[in-house]
Amino acid sequence: MNNVKKDDADVKKLKVVLCQNCSLVSNGLADYKEALIRCTEAIAVDDTAVKAYYQRSVAHRKTKCYDEAMADLKTAIKLNPQDKKMRLEFEQVKEEKKHQ
Repeated sequence: MNNVKKDDADVKKLKVVLCQNCSLVSNGLADYKEALIRCTEAIAVDDTAVKAYYQRSVAHRKTKCYDEAMADLKTAIKLNPQDKKMRLEFEQVKEEKKHQ
């Protein structure tokens, strides 16, 4: 039975990684709707998936959904507080929101 639990955990980890990678590609192709879907899938499996929150914030930012982008960045920063890139990104989104 322990092997089944380990397999389930491995499958979940793999799904999160695949969804995050797909979202990265989707954002790069400007398919933000698909990126949002894949990130949300990853977060549903693992609500500590920092990259999924970050990639979802990128998709929200590109679609000018600044409040959603900032919410995802806040969560990502809480999960990974030492990441200065995300803090900088948060400030940039805040500025963009001011000028919309």
